[in-house]
Amino acid sequence: MVFKQAHTKYKEMRGILEFNLPEDQAEYQYAIDGMDWAIVVRQTCEYLRSQLKHGHAYETFDEALEDIRDFITKETQNRNLDIYQ
Repeated sequence: MVFKQAHTKYKEMRGILEFNLPEDQAEYQYAIDGMDWAIVVRQTCEYLRSQLKHGHAYETFDEALEDIRDFITKETQNRNLDIYQ
């Protein structure tokens, strides 16, 4: 059985986002910060997974919620993201 390798040329793909600044500033910032937000979500999931896997010292549900809120706040501040934008 003989396999032939196909030589396929791929065209470079591009995407252009346009914003009317300053009126679309919020939408522009969301587009620019998208990867940072994805990282915050991923790190939050990893933090929660670790808490479940290795145990935690929370005595109440409210303590757990406060810790998660603090974690998210710290991560967003580290990336200069405005959670209330």
